[in-house]
Amino acid sequence: MGKGAGTAAYILALVCGVFWLIVIVLPSGWQAKDCAGLMTIYSGLFQLDFEPSLLLHSLSMLLGKYGRAFKKIKGTASIKEMQDQVCNIDGIWTRTIGQNDSCEVWSFLLYGSWIMAILGFCAALFFFIAAGFGYQYWTDEAREAPRKWARVFYVVAPCTSMMGMILYTALSWNFSNWLNHFPSGGASLGYSHVFMLAWFFSIISWIPCIINESFARYSWAEAGNEERAMFRKEQREDALMDASYGSTAASGGYAQQPPMGDGGYAPAPMGFVGQEQMGGGGYAPAPIGHDTGAGFTMPQVGPQYN
Repeated sequence: MGKGAGTAAYILALVCGVFWLIVIVLPSGWQAKDCAGLMTIYSGLFQLDFEPSLLLHSLSMLLGKYGRAFKKIKGTASIKEMQDQVCNIDGIWTRTIGQNDSCEVWSFLLYGSWIMAILGFCAALFFFIAAGFGYQYWTDEAREAPRKWARVFYVVAPCTSMMGMILYTALSWNFSNWLNHFPSGGASLGYSHVFMLAWFFSIISWIPCIINESFARYSWAEAGNEERAMFRKEQREDALMDASYGSTAASGGYAQQPPMGDGGYAPAPMGFVGQEQMGGGGYAPAPIGHDTGAGFTMPQVGPQYN
């Protein structure tokens, strides 16, 4: 069951990575805010979609040319643009509708969206890396290094996505209560379907890690592959050592023996001079007082007679 479970783990990790990329780039679906019954704001992580209500359409028709401004409400804008506009007229919001935290609400929504986008992208990247290491381990060659790295990213990826969801939820919590002091503002929709789906995937993103740790674990071929890899490493080190010795000798790093006349090499000088061969096939003692080749000369001693 090891290889099948390992294959399922990296395939699910790949699916989770693709999901998080899709969720991040969706233009809306994270928030749906009813603004006093006049319009609904659909928020993504980067932009806002404004949808006027039936009441606003009716007002624009009744007011005629004076209601043209209401018709321009429909459209899109970035969260940053909306945050800048709200903060610039924050004093007007306070005097007209009595709400003095509008700038803070939109600032927190902006920061939460940025954090969620960054951590969501990192989570998708970590899922792809985990799937790559898992594929390498179970399909290419079962080695210890890719198995350990796959385990690391199987854990880091869902932790990153869940951290992003927690921070986004905390920072955007007050957006659902914005303008709710109006009688028609109590029907705020708050968090929308994409947000709920993202929380659901944050939880099930742990499934690849659970499958890898509980069922896949490691391949029986890993020990043999590690031994063969160690043998290949030793061979490469031996080859490099031989090549280094040959290049050093060729460059004059070691003393060369003097060449002989016929192209060979004379033997290196010994520490002492050998005995001379006599005519009868024996050997005469080495002459006393000769250079021994060891850096000193033995003293001359006269012949001794019995």
